[in-house]
Amino acid sequence: MEAKKRAFGDILNANRQGKQQTPLETRTAIVAAVQGGEKHAVVAERFGVSRATVTRLLRRLEKTSTLKAEDRKGRPKLLSPRDSRRIRREVRRDYQVTRKELVYDLDLDVSATTVRRDLLAVNLRKWKAKKRIFLSKEAIDQRRTFIQHWNRKEDELVEV
Repeated sequence: MEAKKRAFGDILNANRQGKQQTPLETRTAIVAAVQGGEKHAVVAERFGVSRATVTRLLRRLEKTSTLKAEDRKGRPKLLSPRDSRRIRREVRRDYQVTRKELVYDLDLDVSATTVRRDLLAVNLRKWKAKKRIFLSKEAIDQRRTFIQHWNRKEDELVEV
């Protein structure tokens, strides 16, 4: 078995998976290799990218004089920052309000699930945690002995 020869590009792209952005170091090395006289196909194979990626990088360098990555596009947010603040303010005012009521009261054009996601993003839950009484070590021990004494004696507890 012949060992695979490792190239410089293999080290730069070791953890990169498909559909991920090419790191700036790799982009710089690709451009340097092409400007050094290597063919696009050879450079693409060496760095583990497609020929189209190499061509796109060179075109971007010509147009913008930079190798900076373009902003990733995504679906626009349904809630404006103002709507998010209104939702959070209303929940802080009345934490037992339902999500459907929030959508209706604030006249939002989103689903209750969207409101839920917005609240979870800032760690606001539907209900506040119930306040519990403080238990001292003695009280804990008393409860434990009570449970151990009455464990598996449900019939006697029901009779009383």
